[in-house]
Amino acid sequence: MMNVSQSISRLIYKFSKAIKNDDGTKRKNVKPIYVDQNDLDALKNIVKWVNDQKKESISQQRMFAKIFIKKLEFEIWRTSSYEMALEKIQSELSVSLESHYKSFRNEMMMFNFDMACQMVGVPADLDFKKGITVDERKSHAKEVLKCIKDNEIELKKEIISEHWNEENTNTRLNDLISDLINNYGDRH
Repeated sequence: MMNVSQSISRLIYKFSKAIKNDDGTKRKNVKPIYVDQNDLDALKNIVKWVNDQKKESISQQRMFAKIFIKKLEFEIWRTSSYEMALEKIQSELSVSLESHYKSFRNEMMMFNFDMACQMVGVPADLDFKKGITVDERKSHAKEVLKCIKDNEIELKKEIISEHWNEENTNTRLNDLISDLINNYGDRH
C-alpha cells in the first residue's frame, strides 16, 4: 500500500504526463488520462488521510466543536438560515479575543446599570409597536429622566464600579475559561 506522499506523487506524475511532454513542454493535444486501480487507490489513500486529519483536529478541539455546534443551532434558529448562521459565527471568530473581552465587559456594565435602574424604579422602555403617541413617548422620557436624576448618585456608583473594570473582567473570564478547559477539555 502506498503512503500519502507516494499517492500524491503518483497522481501528480500521471496528470503531468497527460499535459506535458517528456521534456517538460506543454502538449499541444492533451492526452486522455487512463485511470487504473493504482490511481484509484492513490486517490482513496489521500482522501482517507485528509479525513483522518480532520478527525484528529476535531478530537483535539472537542470543546470548541461542542460549543460551535450549539452556537450554530442557536444562530440557525435566530436567522432561519444555515448560511447566515455560519456567516455570523465566522464573523465572530474573526474578531480578536481582546475585542470579545471588551465587548463582554461593556455588556456586563450595561446589564448591571439596567439592573440598578430597575431597582430604583426607572420605568422600562415603552413598547413602540403598540401605537404609542408622540406625547406618551415624551411623557415617558421625562419620567425616565426624572427617575435617573433622582437616583443619580446610586446609578453613577454602578457605572463607575470597579466590579467590571478591565482587569477584573479579564481575570474573571480567564478564570472561567481556564476552569472550563480543566474540567471539560479532555472529556468526550
